[in-house]
Amino acid sequence: MAVPLVVSDPTLPMATFSAVNFQSDPLVADDGRRFLESLLGELVEFLPCTTPDGARWLGHVTYASECLDLDASDWHGTPEVRSTIFRYAFRSDELAAVRAPLFRLRSYPVGLYCTDDFKAGYEASGLTGLHFDEVMRMPDT
Repeated sequence: MAVPLVVSDPTLPMATFSAVNFQSDPLVADDGRRFLESLLGELVEFLPCTTPDGARWLGHVTYASECLDLDASDWHGTPEVRSTIFRYAFRSDELAAVRAPLFRLRSYPVGLYCTDDFKAGYEASGLTGLHFDEVMRMPDT
């Protein structure tokens, strides 16, 4: 499964993960940084930030995959100006080759996507602030 990360309501108190650039670059506390570093290693960069709630880290995931099938996905807009995907289609061979549990889509660089393993690890960690929306279920193998 590939899922976009949707940050919870920004009016709520600062959680482990919070929004800065909507769905693109998470603002994380120290435990969120450690969690992402443990999974992504050098595929994530951090910039220190100060917020009213204390020190945070702006995370930038650098790994992007070519797994999105632009032609088979359903878009809002015209073929010339594609704005929002409302049904994702992925190339199964490329999706299987994704080497990071949290990634961007090279051909549609809006948002972050994750694997089931990332979602399970996040939920087991006790971290807060992320909401997951399923965009594609992988077929049972």
